[in-house]
Amino acid sequence: MSVTTWLTMVAPTIALGIGVATIVQRNRADRRAEWWRRAQWSMDLAMGGASVRRVVGFAMAARLQHSVLAGAEERAFLSQFSDIAAAPLVGDPHDDPPDERGTEEEVGDGH
Repeated sequence: MSVTTWLTMVAPTIALGIGVATIVQRNRADRRAEWWRRAQWSMDLAMGGASVRRVVGFAMAARLQHSVLAGAEERAFLSQFSDIAAAPLVGDPHDDPPDERGTEEEVGDGH
């Protein structure tokens, strides 16, 4: 096989490989851009409006956090966003819940 014949066969194969790789990369970039658009939408919902819309926003953010399109930084970002944005709604998770039995003075000494 001559060099010219070999180049004639290999060059289109290389061009095809580059074309396919470009399409795959572009597809992934488009999907990640759509993921980010949805993440922004979910955060917008979670930050304002009616309580039902806020719940939907937080639920969608949680779902997007587990998407294969989300990288480690995006997962961490959505996790922190949810923790910070939900804090005023649920209170401080480190606060002790009130004792349902009451204080010792209210309950008495048990005798």
